[in-house]
Amino acid sequence: MSEETLTFTDQERIEAARTLVRNCNATDTIILIHPFDMASLLKNPMTVDAVLINMFDKQFVVVDGAVYEQVNTVKNTTKLSEMMAPRKG
Repeated sequence: MSEETLTFTDQERIEAARTLVRNCNATDTIILIHPFDMASLLKNPMTVDAVLINMFDKQFVVVDGAVYEQVNTVKNTTKLSEMMAPRKG
């Protein structure tokens, strides 16, 4: 059996992310996340795709199909000391 892989151009990825941001904004399903937690999410090896979108005078990050808005008004779970810790390996 042959495996077919889908490849998208950068422009297609950006347009898909913009559409997702519009839909999530309309339904008010945008996830608010602290910047430290976003850094941890992006550092996770299981994260496949991330697209940064500037829209509605805000900045959104679409990570693996979920729309996030970075705000410092939500409680963070990742501490600054964890962010600054040296990498092992």
